[in-house]
Amino acid sequence: MLRIRFDHRLERLADALLDSLDACGDGPFVERVVIVPSAGIGRWLQRRDALRHGISARLRPEFAGRWLWQAMRAVLERLPAHSPFDPERVRWNVLALFDALPDDEAFSLLRARLGEPGSAARFELAGSVARAFDRYLAYRRDWLARWQQGRWADGDAALGPHEPWQRWLWQRLLERLPDVRDEHPYDQFVRVLAGDEGAHLRGVPGLARVAIFGRVDLSPEQFALFGRLSRWIDVSVFAPDPCRELWTDLLDPLSLARVREQSPDSAWLYDGEPSLLGSWGRVHRDFVAQVLDLEERFDAQAEAPGRDEPSPFAARDPAQPTALDALHRAVFLRSDAPWRAVRNIDDSIRVVGAHGTIREAEILHETLLECFETMPGLEPGDVAVFCADLDAAARAIEGVFESAPASRRIPLAVSGRPRRADVLVQAVEALVSIAVHGIDAPSLGTLLRNPALADALSLDEADVARLLEWFERAGARRGLDADDGAPKHNLQLAADRLLVGAAIGAEQPCADLLAVPGAQGSRARPLEAWLTIADAAARLRRLARRARAPAQWCEALGEVVETVFASSRLHAGSVQRVRDALAHVASTSAGVTGIALDAAAFARAFSDAIEESTPAAVPTGAVTVLPIGSLRGVPFRVVCLFGLDERAFPRRGGADEIDLMRRKPRFGDRLVRNDDRGAFLDAVLAARERLVVLCHARDARDDSALNPSPLVVELLGYLSARLRPDAPNAASTVARVRRGERIDAPALV
Repeated sequence: MLRIRFDHRLERLADALLDSLDACGDGPFVERVVIVPSAGIGRWLQRRDALRHGISARLRPEFAGRWLWQAMRAVLERLPAHSPFDPERVRWNVLALFDALPDDEAFSLLRARLGEPGSAARFELAGSVARAFDRYLAYRRDWLARWQQGRWADGDAALGPHEPWQRWLWQRLLERLPDVRDEHPYDQFVRVLAGDEGAHLRGVPGLARVAIFGRVDLSPEQFALFGRLSRWIDVSVFAPDPCRELWTDLLDPLSLARVREQSPDSAWLYDGEPSLLGSWGRVHRDFVAQVLDLEERFDAQAEAPGRDEPSPFAARDPAQPTALDALHRAVFLRSDAPWRAVRNIDDSIRVVGAHGTIREAEILHETLLECFETMPGLEPGDVAVFCADLDAAARAIEGVFESAPASRRIPLAVSGRPRRADVLVQAVEALVSIAVHGIDAPSLGTLLRNPALADALSLDEADVARLLEWFERAGARRGLDADDGAPKHNLQLAADRLLVGAAIGAEQPCADLLAVPGAQGSRARPLEAWLTIADAAARLRRLARRARAPAQWCEALGEVVETVFASSRLHAGSVQRVRDALAHVASTSAGVTGIALDAAAFARAFSDAIEESTPAAVPTGAVTVLPIGSLRGVPFRVVCLFGLDERAFPRRGGADEIDLMRRKPRFGDRLVRNDDRGAFLDAVLAARERLVVLCHARDARDDSALNPSPLVVELLGYLSARLRPDAPNAASTVARVRRGERIDAPALV
């Protein structure tokens, strides 16, 4: 059975989901699977479930692709535990196939890319191809079927110069995957669901009932697959929809301008509609359209109780709504009419420009202090700070918030920070970098000052400063040893000088060395710690002299990590994450023979594995700082958007030239810029009482004006046109500043 429920409030949609799980009567020990768009949304659901029952032990968040593969394995024989089409696994097969390319003119572009020295470029290209194949599997399965038959993807000619070699790689890839060579598991699964074998799913734990919650990114074929599954199991879709009206025909400003130019007589049909919904809500519109198509194709009756409500949220004063209330109601009603009730400009929406990231953080701190003082009952957990660049923003925000006096201290938590920000991961990557690029005096100082390395070797700041001063006196300039190109100024020779100086206690020649004293007795401990680092780095450096199999690299780096960092209790969790990343590289490359990586390629593989393990952003009990696009739709009383600068957001998302989908776009295709626009709309609608937008609007050196994000410009233009109805010529956009042009206007406020 297929059930569909729409609602504009994610919290009410979550309550409906939990009500349905409570009513299903499966017993207290049966897991209920909920497919979610992100792990953070899953944690948020579990938290609401725990508030309801005291503990959340039955709700299991899952991702769509992984759950569908489990369902396929339940009815299809000989499928492996993990999909062989996982990009992390396909990449290694593609890398091996690069060595077997035919000598054909159609492959000249690919051979030119592969002709770059080293294996790092080959590894990066293999990853790009694997990700392209993954997109084709989701959105262009008909192309892959035609390739398998030896035909072109679309028509009688290739889609550009990159299709011939991609078709060849796909055919050879299937030959390496014997269990799925003749027919893709998806096609087998669809055939099984059309027959009577699909009834077997009802008796499989975790597969007899599934719920899809939130805006899960699925291709049209994946949506249809869940519709076919509903013949045999209970499938429930809890879909957020920001508008109560049918709005799939709503135009963005560019399309509206085109209509006004080409068909001025019909342009009046779109007057009075919120252009921001058409501009920012493309991903929402496509998602709603696909759910509506699912309803029609599989004869389901959707519920939408919220569509009878006159307002999306309870306004503080219905007779005099704030600007934020009016914006929410305009989106919900698909009409700008709610703006007529806004009589005064208020502070529910605040856009502030600053002279830099630090100043933005200071303004954020002052603004939140004001919110806590003026908004009754506001708790730190009611505030979210969405950042365009979490790495840069988190450093500035933490610095400002942690330096505040106790009386002005605000609880703060950064969630969803990439693993590369982990100091232990940085130390491990620095050791790998030595194997790739060598080491010089500045990078030596950075390495020794790393907190994780200092903790593992029991070095304090004084020890590190003393060790660097010794190396400076001993003439260390660059290179681990003489083989690195510095026969008189490498670190090994400097350490020998220090050791001889420790033995004789004076600065004097000894054989062919000049003894450098200082590391005598108990003071020698920092030098002993360095010898541990030097031995580890030297081992990696020796391995880097030739390309090696991924398993060899993983084993060697794993031993280095155990030698240097295993004793660190403070960073034990980070050590385990490094172990997991190495195990991931080893497991995904296992079974693929003939692969050899140089040090630079392995460094990229390790970095990618670390990024794959980046934790999801989750709500906390403090003011939560997280990347924009996470926790889509989760409500907060106060939402702050940080660092919305011209080049930071939306992301440019440069298209890969090998992606053939660009040449033949279809409905439902995902684009990075559209995803970011959707994330901006989610953040605006998630703000229940206060929306604060911060951007870098002035150059700190000469006070020249800088452009904010185009989305901020659109927001300001929309607000300006609605809050000033007496100005008929009010521009729908705010004047932007060209680079190098000076405007003596005040900063954005």
